[in-house]
Amino acid sequence: MYSKYFEKKLAVIALSLGLFATLGSLLIVLGVNRVTFTEIEKQYQEFSLAKARSYAALLAPNQNIPTSIQLEYVQNIWQHELDLPADEFICILDDQSRVILHSADPSLVGQVLNAQLSEGTHTPNTLAKLVQGSREYVGTLLSNPEEPLITAFTPVIGRPWFLGIHRSQTAVAAHIAAELNSQKLALLAISLGIIPLTLGFLYFSFLRINGNRAKAEQALLESVKALGPVLQHAVDPIYRYNLITRRYDYFSPSCRNTHGYSSRELVNRGIETSRIHPEDLENLQQQFRGQRTEKLAPDSFQSVLEYRFKHKTLGYRWLSDSRSILHDSRGRPIAIVGSIRDITAHKLTETSLRKSERINRSITENAADAIITIDTQGLVLSWNQAATDMFGYTDNEMVNQQFSVILPTQFSDGQISATKQPATPDQTDFQTNGIRRTARRKDGSEFHIEFSLSSWKSEDRQYYTAIIRDITRREQAQTELFQALEEAKTANNVKDQFIANISHEIRTPLTSITGFLELIKSSLKDNEEVFSFFRFIDHSTERLLRTVDSILNISQLKTRKVTLKPQALQLSALSQQICDELQSGAQSKGLFLKFRSSVADDTVILDDPSMYQAISNIIHNAIKYTQTGGVTVRLQHTDKQLSLTVSDTGIGISEVYLLTMFEPFSQESEGFTKDFQGIGLGLALTKQYLDLNGVQLRVTSEKGQGSSFRMLFPGKWQAQHVS
Repeated sequence: MYSKYFEKKLAVIALSLGLFATLGSLLIVLGVNRVTFTEIEKQYQEFSLAKARSYAALLAPNQNIPTSIQLEYVQNIWQHELDLPADEFICILDDQSRVILHSADPSLVGQVLNAQLSEGTHTPNTLAKLVQGSREYVGTLLSNPEEPLITAFTPVIGRPWFLGIHRSQTAVAAHIAAELNSQKLALLAISLGIIPLTLGFLYFSFLRINGNRAKAEQALLESVKALGPVLQHAVDPIYRYNLITRRYDYFSPSCRNTHGYSSRELVNRGIETSRIHPEDLENLQQQFRGQRTEKLAPDSFQSVLEYRFKHKTLGYRWLSDSRSILHDSRGRPIAIVGSIRDITAHKLTETSLRKSERINRSITENAADAIITIDTQGLVLSWNQAATDMFGYTDNEMVNQQFSVILPTQFSDGQISATKQPATPDQTDFQTNGIRRTARRKDGSEFHIEFSLSSWKSEDRQYYTAIIRDITRREQAQTELFQALEEAKTANNVKDQFIANISHEIRTPLTSITGFLELIKSSLKDNEEVFSFFRFIDHSTERLLRTVDSILNISQLKTRKVTLKPQALQLSALSQQICDELQSGAQSKGLFLKFRSSVADDTVILDDPSMYQAISNIIHNAIKYTQTGGVTVRLQHTDKQLSLTVSDTGIGISEVYLLTMFEPFSQESEGFTKDFQGIGLGLALTKQYLDLNGVQLRVTSEKGQGSSFRMLFPGKWQAQHVS
């Protein structure tokens, strides 16, 4: 009886234990099933996002491949190389939610997709907001409330596009349910067993959960193989780095462009720390250590690393590494999946821009002029040190203050407000120079400024830069200079008037002296000893008369009292007459003076007195500055133009004096020890007389070799040469 009772009680206990074990097993089954379903669904979403990123990499801009060919190529891969499930499709949208490419229904191309989104890794309300936000998304697309879609969206790098992979939520659930069906049956069978079997099942479940990690890794490796056709043609290399083995599991072939190595040389190897730039190595190692040790939720860690890698042949290159962390069922990081882009050119441009910015900042801060930047509302945005020195305000006092603080109201209302409304919609850039205004310092004092104002745009916003200069001292100097100039003009006029008057007063008695001297000479011509003195008197008198005439003539030219009377002149006759008059002077120095003409018609319409004086001055100077040899005067046609050339074998003119030889009162040798007599008015008069008659004068000379003065007369003649 006791035995039966004990057995009965033992049976009850055993039954109770069995019921408890069964109930516990059922609870474990439900819990395991629920967790497993959620984990598998998340793994599917992660896999979908990884596929979307891989497909998007094929669409990165390539300057060697037109966009239309890229799209056609991707469409061909979808249709012929990828084994897509019947209920799964891929589409590409632009930034306006319009369909660019659709793997299942090409008729949707060009249409705008409007759909609601459920909560996912990010929670935009609609597909349009997702596209505008340019962010990745994993969740549910509610385009059809009766049939939601499991969706993964990712932006296409370098284009305003989004690539999405979609599959029916019902189909995904059925697929997951089919996978779990055998597991459920096994667990239910075990739940009816005894405690050892239940414990064994629990142990088996524990091993199964632990094995999910290895299965996830294997699934990812298989997914990489499945995406092989896509990854083979990706512009930017795509890789998978195993955080457990610390080696690369995969590298797409385009790694040769960025690293210089083939994928075989990189796979099954760790990070080549020796090829990372020393300045970037520590930061890169910290990132990898953190990603191996931190326990993160799926998709909770995405980053972009920039570092320098030593290319196999090209030296250090800047790389941009866009990466995401993959996790096992317990949320532990197991791998890094990413794509790499060569950004060396971008970095060089960035460095150049920073250098340019430093240079511009240095120029602005060290400029002598105030440089101020303002916006369309007249608010000061920048203020350099010169502006502080000029106006007395520091940059802290003026930044975000109105520009009208330093300039009167009429300028602010007239100039700045006018720039807010350009004359035409396209007229957004302009520049004005030399604006003069009255400015106001911090102490209230006003002063004159001159500034230039230019407009420029940045990020669709209009700005203005004013470069301001204090012209107070310049105006004072200009005023003083103007006063000095007026005084100089007055003094010069007085001088010219004085010279004209004094020359007239000298010439009048000199004429009388010359006349009476001729009478005395005629009365003493029989006394040869006394008569010889008159040669010196005549020479001195002639020199004095020439000097007085030159002074009178230059005074008349300056006061514009010269009146020309053009008439027909025979240049041959005029030149011969002057040569005859100066022949005695040339012979007295032992020089020859020759006149040659090869022109039959030498008539010109010019002023006789001024032309006589000009030609006479040139021939006289040639004789004066020649010690040996002589002077040749030649009339001829040169380039269909009548020319008169006076050439000598004299001392010549230096290159320096050729630049100033026509200035009044100038000589190459000056002072009390000068080599030749004269006051330096001959060539000045000659040049002005020739200019008044429209005759060009060209001078060539070489020091110690002689000079040549060529006069080119206006008009055209038929060349009639004579022998």
